[in-house]
Amino acid sequence: MGASLKLIIDDGSAWGNPLPTLRPEVTAAIVAEAHRLDTLAVAHIMSHQGARQAINAASTGWCMCSWTPTPTPPPSRRSPTLGCSSPLR
Repeated sequence: MGASLKLIIDDGSAWGNPLPTLRPEVTAAIVAEAHRLDTLAVAHIMSHQGARQAINAASTGWCMCSWTPTPTPPPSRRSPTLGCSSPLR
């Protein structure tokens, strides 16, 4: 695996600012193609729903996790310990 792909699965709910995001079937198709090409497919997630979508799509891992139910400050104002990176396999 020499290449990697970062998918943004963030509907803005963690920030209280709705955003368009990838539909689950699109996420699954992108991850499947990345795996077919022996490429890492890491998901940028900010909610439990995004985590479920990444898991269901068999994403290689996650980054930028936020598990609070209310909006949190932007990353530049957060403690570095609030982020996470977790392989799903």
